[in-house]
Amino acid sequence: MNEMKKILALLVCLLTISTGVRADDDRPVRFDQLPAKAQAYVKKYFPQEKVALAKMEKDFFDKKYEVIFANSSKVEFFKDGTGKKWIASIPLFPKLSFPKPSYAM
Repeated sequence: MNEMKKILALLVCLLTISTGVRADDDRPVRFDQLPAKAQAYVKKYFPQEKVALAKMEKDFFDKKYEVIFANSSKVEFFKDGTGKKWIASIPLFPKLSFPKPSYAM
């Protein structure tokens, strides 16, 4: 009886792990494979940006698209091509100019 519980627990764990791995399925796609609304949005609002990667992400019941630009900014879209969110790339430490120290007294 005890071994049966261990086997059942192991099967549940394996099923949970395999389900979790399958839940997030990212696949690169060409820009022209994005929904028409997503393509139009990128062309209209980001004409100067170079697309580094476009990908489709499948979850269990949902599909979304993500466009990542060369400057690391990204735009996410729902499966119908409507905008979800935009994440701008901001350098952690922008170039700062400090005055030179004066040692003369």
